[in-house]
Amino acid sequence: MKNKFKIITILNPVILLYWISTKFININEDIILRGLYEMTSLLFVACALLLPVFIIIMLITNRKELKRKHIVYGSLMFLFSVLNVFVMTWELK
Repeated sequence: MKNKFKIITILNPVILLYWISTKFININEDIILRGLYEMTSLLFVACALLLPVFIIIMLITNRKELKRKHIVYGSLMFLFSVLNVFVMTWELK
């Protein structure tokens, strides 16, 4: 259980930094950045959308062996994952 939370702890900020960087860096100016974005965007969309579902499933299936701190930590990771989805769909005007 501990390793799964470590993976989520690493994935969440990486996903958030990716989506924030795509919002503030003009990827259409450089062809290399555009190609990199096109190759990685589907992977990051899948991670951003499936990570909250994975966290909920993990919390539900292991609820008997989880301590209170694990439930709180899992809930915070879920909220952080939802934040990733909001940043992913956020558009700058």
